[in-house]
Amino acid sequence: MKIMKSSMSYFYTRESDLLSKGACLSRFFQLFDSVLQFLEEDNACLTENLRIRKADVAYLADLYFMFNEMNKQLLTEDLNLIKTKSVISAFMSKLLLFKRRFAMGELCQFQNLVEMKKEGQVSDADVEAYREHLQALHNDFASRFENILSVVIPDWVINPFASIEDEEISLQLELLDLRSNAELKPRLAEGDQRFRLQKQIPVRIPLCGPCVVTDLITKKRNWLQLVKRGDLRLRVTSISPNIDKLVRSQLCEPSTSR
Repeated sequence: MKIMKSSMSYFYTRESDLLSKGACLSRFFQLFDSVLQFLEEDNACLTENLRIRKADVAYLADLYFMFNEMNKQLLTEDLNLIKTKSVISAFMSKLLLFKRRFAMGELCQFQNLVEMKKEGQVSDADVEAYREHLQALHNDFASRFENILSVVIPDWVINPFASIEDEEISLQLELLDLRSNAELKPRLAEGDQRFRLQKQIPVRIPLCGPCVVTDLITKKRNWLQLVKRGDLRLRVTSISPNIDKLVRSQLCEPSTSR
């Protein structure tokens, strides 16, 4: 019995190490009954406290899944300030939408919580607590990302060919030159990244650096992909290793001594 419990403990620990925080919580909810069974003999009080909080775990598992989806959008290589503001603003709006829906008893975006409600394990007091938590999250986001959310993005930044009548005269002149450049119009149709980033910019401003660091120290480490991690300097530049030269330097030269 002790061997089996030790094996289960190792399994839970290793699996939680390999998953992100949001995915770990979802997995924890999927294995909720097994976790209760695992804890029952060692700590009956903890087991009972966890059992009556199953609805809370379901709510947090759903919420952290949405956090994960937002984080994925913020970890793309083509991320910029405009997209960052859009992603955060959208998530904050969703939090308020969920709060209003909860007041009407609609939990459809929280699938785990819906299942718990069908089983009669979600009370009105629980829903009210979740509404307060959603509002607190919204307030925290507004405070934490105030510098990003307060940025005013002119229309010409998103679309350089939009109306420029209200802009400064010096800026109008530059935008008129831009509009007359026939080579740039097709690039705008190919996407914001293709239009704005020229060859020298990735070298002078390595915007992908933070994303690469996050990938190296979280994703690859969490999944034990040590071989695929690569080197930070090579990931953020166009430098490629000279494999042939490295191999030749390690080869043993034939001896000329007699």
